[in-house]
Amino acid sequence: MDTKGLTKSFGWESGQSFEQHDVQELCRVLFDAIEQSFHLVGEQCTTINELYSGRMASYVRCEECRHESLNNMDFMDLSLPIKNEFGTGVLNSSVEMALENYIKPERLEGDNKYHCEKCAKKVDAEKGLKLTSCPPILVIHLARFTLDWDTLQRVKIYDRVSFPFILNMNDYIKGYEGIQNKLYEKEVARMRQYC
Repeated sequence: MDTKGLTKSFGWESGQSFEQHDVQELCRVLFDAIEQSFHLVGEQCTTINELYSGRMASYVRCEECRHESLNNMDFMDLSLPIKNEFGTGVLNSSVEMALENYIKPERLEGDNKYHCEKCAKKVDAEKGLKLTSCPPILVIHLARFTLDWDTLQRVKIYDRVSFPFILNMNDYIKGYEGIQNKLYEKEVARMRQYC
């Protein structure tokens, strides 16, 4: 089957049709092409945003005064890592575990302290993400490539990642503290038993 018409509609030259593109990139190009098609006929397309756009906030929270610095942003998909680059080395064996790690806050302490404007000094803080609203159609992209620090080469991760028939996002909207069954923490505790 000839795909020249399709690749041309994405704005790709014939040589680019032989390059590997990920699904996340394909969705962005496809959505842009759909919106441009509507624009060409003088209409505005809001359907893509209504179906696929969610909202999240990155935050830094001072541990002394509890002041929170927020940066709100829209998202069209979530790119979840299978392998946690730094830390325990635990693989995210399920979409739920990957989501948990995606929103799990990081501690800023020691040499990495945060300068709180309210306290007017460097303080220990938490830095993380909050999902504030999810779209009707949530696109999740599994980041199956990682960097091998020994060879400095990109390697593909072939580990199994399970996903539920129904993914309830209510716990994740409540933030990391709202997750009732923290799978990652259970896995780390299980691994420590064998060390």
